Amino acid sequence: MNVCVSVPKDIVPPNEDFIKHVEFNGEDERKYSFAYKKLENTLFFKYLESKESFSLHEQLMAVTFNTSMQEEANIKLCKDILKKGIFCDGKIFHFLGHSSSQLREKTCFMMQGSNQEIQSHLKNFGEFVELSDVNIRAKKIGLLFSPFHYCVEVDEDPCERFRFVDSDGPHFMSQEFAAKMKAVMNVNYPEPSALLIHYQGFQRILLSRKEQVSVNSPQLEFHESTLPVANLQEVSRNYASNLAYILDYSRPQQNAHLDAKLVMLLVARGVQIKDLRALQTDYYRLLENMCNDSASKDYFLRLTGRTIEGSQTRVDTGTLRREEVRNMVERNRSGTEVPRVRILVPKARVVFGVPELFEDLKIDECYFKPTLPHEDRMEFEAEKKIFVVRIPCYYPGDIRVFKLCHEKPLYQHLNDCLVLPINNGADLSGNQFIVCWDAKLIPKQQVKPCSYLPTTRERMNDTWNRFRSFWCGRSREKNTKELREELIDHFASFKDDLPSRIDEVYLDLARRDSGLSFPECEELSRMYYQATNHTVDKEYLWNRLEEFELGLPEGGEEEQGEEDEEDSTEEEGRNGSLEKPLSYITRQFRVGGKMLGCFERAASAFVQKAKRNHFFD
Repeated sequence: MNVCVSVPKDIVPPNEDFIKHVEFNGEDERKYSFAYKKLENTLFFKYLESKESFSLHEQLMAVTFNTSMQEEANIKLCKDILKKGIFCDGKIFHFLGHSSSQLREKTCFMMQGSNQEIQSHLKNFGEFVELSDVNIRAKKIGLLFSPFHYCVEVDEDPCERFRFVDSDGPHFMSQEFAAKMKAVMNVNYPEPSALLIHYQGFQRILLSRKEQVSVNSPQLEFHESTLPVANLQEVSRNYASNLAYILDYSRPQQNAHLDAKLVMLLVARGVQIKDLRALQTDYYRLLENMCNDSASKDYFLRLTGRTIEGSQTRVDTGTLRREEVRNMVERNRSGTEVPRVRILVPKARVVFGVPELFEDLKIDECYFKPTLPHEDRMEFEAEKKIFVVRIPCYYPGDIRVFKLCHEKPLYQHLNDCLVLPINNGADLSGNQFIVCWDAKLIPKQQVKPCSYLPTTRERMNDTWNRFRSFWCGRSREKNTKELREELIDHFASFKDDLPSRIDEVYLDLARRDSGLSFPECEELSRMYYQATNHTVDKEYLWNRLEEFELGLPEGGEEEQGEEDEEDSTEEEGRNGSLEKPLSYITRQFRVGGKMLGCFERAASAFVQKAKRNHFFD
């Protein structure tokens, strides 16, 4: 029998952009709350919207599981409800799917219709049933539910839309397409140089191109390796197949902040503690004064890009400050709010990283041109070096230093995105980096980057998964109900606490007076990579993490040394080295220690002061 959910008589949807939202928050299916939730734009909902007989606000439902029960009981409740289906407002809703972020939040969508009807809708976007690994299948389907900011129709016929270019080349958008995007997005500054889009079943970064395109050239160019899950014939039947969805885009006001890990890693690389403390103090002072001092207000607006190219609009500085200070606290595992280190860096940005287009950058060079006010732009053009780091970062060597190339005519049209040298086929698409040109923060010590090459365990795990996938593909075909229940089981059982626990252990060890050793940093960094990319069995990683909580694993130094020797004979890792490996810093260097406490105490003191002065209100 279905689970029955009643709609309270005193609750009505604000408008047709809202759908039913049920939150189960007790020990059984009778303990729930009901509300209406604004529906975000997604590819799948855009497709459903094209169906004249389908009403999104009536036939869709969001469901969240927010219970405090023990893990096994929580999983069972979730499975039972989703497999039974929900009867609400005279309709029966069945499990539909979720995005990657919803999976972590224990939220999914349900839809009026049978499992067969839902499967038929999904089939329009690809043969997902052919993916035997339920993790991969759920992730691919999840792309259909990823929210987007804007969408625009691509003019060409779907069957003629692709023009394949060299498989190692970049992904381009024409100037015509870029102008169309600018109109849709209503941006005041020049059209974005880089877009993260969802198009025909895949996500990629698109770059603007310098030369003028002919009338008959395609608006989008992709290389062959970016073909989506669904094939062209299937996608061409789908109304939404000629729509490009903008998930994110390059913009000038993407300010960068240092967290506790980056502060420690920069100090380990030779950056002066006094310079970092000065940044922290100045940032806190600016936040304190911005609401009652006009110069501080104007300076904050300038730092955050709200006065660039005439884009200044009327803003509520109280709201801006509230957003800043709220980002300075986070909830720990027990649900308690704790202060965290977060320092604004004026001479830094968070940007897309893209591979070089014309292979004319040396291995230690990069190109970057941020949108800045005139005076700041003149100062930036005098800078010689920058550091680049992926976020999050756990190892000192993963903060990379590059020579900054200003005179690269082929890249002059690219604003607010980082062009990196091609190195061993590193995959940089879709990744964001912190780019910093503050000379005081450029690392002085040289450290070899961490290698993320597959270990023996990862290679064995990959071989086993391939064998299992092949064997499952030869076994009997599963019916629709079995396929849908596999996805429900995956959703209900999913745990994403391993990466966050690795982060907690890393910081706990860094708070010791002795700090973290480089081998500890290196292994924890690899473990985080393995956990987020699911390349190693989770049970193995949990066991290793428990050993770390007891201190440095016995024999860790020697084991690490052997791995370093092996890694040096291979190409650099899948994470992609961004420059030639540098010589190893000596092993006696530590990360964290007592210096971390200074920054954390300052952060805690400011948060307490902000609460007393009602900055959070």
